[in-house]
Amino acid sequence: MPHSFKLGKKPAVVDTRVPRMSRMTQGQLPAPPDDCNWYAEVGEWLMLLNNLYGCCVEAAIFHCIMQFSAYAGKPLIPTDQEVIKFYEVTGFNPNDPSTDNGSYVLGPDGMATYWAKNGIMCGGVLNKVTGIMQITQKNPVHWRQGISTFAGMLAGISLPAVIMEADEVPYLWHDYSGPVAGGHEIWINGYETLNMGVVYDLISWGGRYRATEDFLMHCLDEAVVVVDEVELNARGVNAAGLNKAQLSADMALLNRG
Repeated sequence: MPHSFKLGKKPAVVDTRVPRMSRMTQGQLPAPPDDCNWYAEVGEWLMLLNNLYGCCVEAAIFHCIMQFSAYAGKPLIPTDQEVIKFYEVTGFNPNDPSTDNGSYVLGPDGMATYWAKNGIMCGGVLNKVTGIMQITQKNPVHWRQGISTFAGMLAGISLPAVIMEADEVPYLWHDYSGPVAGGHEIWINGYETLNMGVVYDLISWGGRYRATEDFLMHCLDEAVVVVDEVELNARGVNAAGLNKAQLSADMALLNRG
């Protein structure tokens, strides 16, 4: 019997207000290392109600916060009520199944946009990031630069039905044949270079899985990196070329939109 986990990412939206990572870093990020791991400090990933509702976008954002706060030395653990509260921004009502329609990532109604503008409660603490940046091309080098420098990437994918129809979610996502089941949001926080090529570590439905680069090249339709000054400072990261003043200006423009 197929697993019962949910999808929920709405189609990708072009939002010209959200800056591109390549522009914000002026192309000066270093070449990415062969391997990268930013999930080891998080002991247990949580389902965050994504087995009941189409809140994968919200879950991915909370997984990002869990990781960033853990590496910053002050772990935050979201509650189910905080997940519901965040999902309610879309018009969701847990008492009305007809309102469980998923979420956009970017755009005026996007949840990453909302997070950057307003902050969200996680573990009883208001979390608001410095900024968000798009990776607008299917460029694996840019993916790995974003993951290795900024410790992860919010990735929207068109998920193949073969994954949704499996009795258990496969550990390695590589098969993109057949129809698409729908949109799904994941948090990618590592990768490894193997003989078969680069495989990416992803968090989804409360667990860690892997995806081949070929899979992502075919299925990924949206990619966002998150800038969190506290987390970057805790790791001692010097994000080469990052124009913080311009990023702040762009986020101020976003706030006015």
